[in-house]
Amino acid sequence: MLKFTFGGVPVEIWFAPSFSIKTTDKRIEMLFRKAKIETYDPLKKKIREVRPSRSEFEAYLYLEEIKNRVPELKIELEEYPPLPTSRDKENKDAPILE
Repeated sequence: MLKFTFGGVPVEIWFAPSFSIKTTDKRIEMLFRKAKIETYDPLKKKIREVRPSRSEFEAYLYLEEIKNRVPELKIELEEYPPLPTSRDKENKDAPILE
């Protein structure tokens, strides 16, 4: 589950059993259902198109890209899935996401 504020509006996104979004602003809901953006994927080490409705990781990448492109939105992540880091002992090939 992803939990964040988007321009001051609280938003929650679930991916089990299917994509579901909870917010009071329908414009934000439509943005996350239909939008796609090109951003750098540190796992694949290339720029690719991500859609926030595909997976938690893609939604996280989408939010980080929007946060960098439009800082006026004041996106604040409150709860998100654990992400691989360079400090993971099990995965020596994990990218640096810190």
